[in-house]
Amino acid sequence: MDSMISISSPFSWFSSKGQKNDGSPSVDVKPIQTHDIEAAEEKPGRRLRQLLKLNHATHSIIYNNLTFYNHIPHLLSTAYLFGAGPEHLDRLYEEESKELEPWADSPGEIGQVEDWRLALGKRDKAPNLVGRFQRAYLDFFEDVLVNRGYDWNAVVLEYLCSGDKPLINSLIAGFGHPLIHLGFAFEISSREVAMEALAMISCCYDDMHKFFDEPSDIQRNMTQRYTTSSLFEAFEEIRGDRRFDGIFTNPGGNNVEDIFKTHQTLLLEHWMAWDPKDMGPTEQFRMIQQFATTLIITRHAGKPHDFFFAHLLTTTHALRVVIPVIPAKFHLPLLRQWFLLAIAVYVAQLRPKIKINDVGRYAIGEKDWNWVDNQALTNEMAVSPHYIKPLRTLKEAAKTWGDDEFYLRAAVQFVETFNGFSGFG
Repeated sequence: MDSMISISSPFSWFSSKGQKNDGSPSVDVKPIQTHDIEAAEEKPGRRLRQLLKLNHATHSIIYNNLTFYNHIPHLLSTAYLFGAGPEHLDRLYEEESKELEPWADSPGEIGQVEDWRLALGKRDKAPNLVGRFQRAYLDFFEDVLVNRGYDWNAVVLEYLCSGDKPLINSLIAGFGHPLIHLGFAFEISSREVAMEALAMISCCYDDMHKFFDEPSDIQRNMTQRYTTSSLFEAFEEIRGDRRFDGIFTNPGGNNVEDIFKTHQTLLLEHWMAWDPKDMGPTEQFRMIQQFATTLIITRHAGKPHDFFFAHLLTTTHALRVVIPVIPAKFHLPLLRQWFLLAIAVYVAQLRPKIKINDVGRYAIGEKDWNWVDNQALTNEMAVSPHYIKPLRTLKEAAKTWGDDEFYLRAAVQFVETFNGFSGFG
């Protein structure tokens, strides 16, 4: 799955669309260790399998007036991978499932293979409600799964990566929830979570894909003020761009949709300024994880961590899982999807100063990853998926890049300075 890296332009993937090959520029990281819970014989693995199947049968994947996402697979899988036992998994399931909702019928069925795309992202008269067809899409993909002999990997790759407008080009929609869900499906080898991920992608499908299916007129005619291969430099440019001043008075997730509506050209100007050719996709992905780590530590003393920055960090682990198992021609576009979401989130959260050196200066004493593991299972916040997922992202990033001190310092700092989440608006 590994390949050498070369790139000629930020839009080189368009020329390889539809080719099986490929000599496309790729992120050269080895597949992450997976855990086949379907074949698990030890108690924790069996319990995780049972609870995920129970959640799959019982609870919708999008709920609370179709604005929240079911995080049971995220929470339980992360705890399991940190070493949680069956009783711990039971407690987490009981706590997290209290607010979830049962499945509801969709307005119609997704009944024929040739028309399955017609309801993608369908919101009817409620523009913010993304999950009205979630049950129909889950039923559709599970019917396909039966017809494919239960080869869920093949079903995922077929629907994710095929066609002129592949679903993967909108994988970061819904604040990256479909991407995260898919990452856990691969990491724990769960066909139920995989089918949920396809249904979630189908429901969250939005205009993001248009920037990747083919360049828009804005993209073709854009005159660049600057170019950079450094994400850190790009975000310094964004922070200093006075044209963003006063757009929002308070941070919040709703700002992301608004900024795409009102200042799309400005977002794309900074997005297209990122030119990774001097480094290549592998080093760019490394920088993405370094930047997201730095961003989550960006906070004022005593203040809560930004929820959406934590979410951005978690999506980088999903990228880490998914990239080695998809065709190389989608590697760089996925990084660019992440970058576009990161820009929008950063602007939505009022562009705080990024404290580049904070992580390296943080003293951790004798604390090691065993200490972090223990915190992920015993800390009073360990019942929250948004608390333990960043910790595991940092741990796996250290394994991937061999930069243990940086990510360990960040993990210890996150735990010791954690004071809740903010940034909701």
